[in-house]
Amino acid sequence: MLGFRQHWFDSARYLQLNKTDKGVLLSFMQKLSGYSRIQVKQYCKTGRIQRRQRTTHGFPRKYIDEAIRLLARTDELYGTLSGPTTKTLCERACNVFDQQEYRQLAGISVTHLYNLRRSRPYSRVRHHFEKTCPPALQHRGTTQAPSRG
Repeated sequence: MLGFRQHWFDSARYLQLNKTDKGVLLSFMQKLSGYSRIQVKQYCKTGRIQRRQRTTHGFPRKYIDEAIRLLARTDELYGTLSGPTTKTLCERACNVFDQQEYRQLAGISVTHLYNLRRSRPYSRVRHHFEKTCPPALQHRGTTQAPSRG
């Protein structure tokens, strides 16, 4: 299909067309190729239309699903402690108690620990819900005179 578009584009002689015909050609090529108008215009100026390889993931995953599930299990055992406390627990499990399954989580940053808690593998293992405060306990809109002492 790409070869057909290239051949058709070359036979249209884009650079020799007037402005109106170029606009019609750009609209047609946009529909035909699926590219945006700006992309088609850039390709028309160079005289060729070539598809570029697109990368889907820029960075490889560092923490595997087993480490994320281990984090979820740790949070379940200790009740979802703060990030720095959980990091310390993982470091102690690896270094002091020699539990090698915590080796990968021992070097995690606190920020990334919070990111892993929001990940899909974590939420498959552990669902954490916080109860809302009942309306009777919420003191909204109540006013009191300031205490003078």
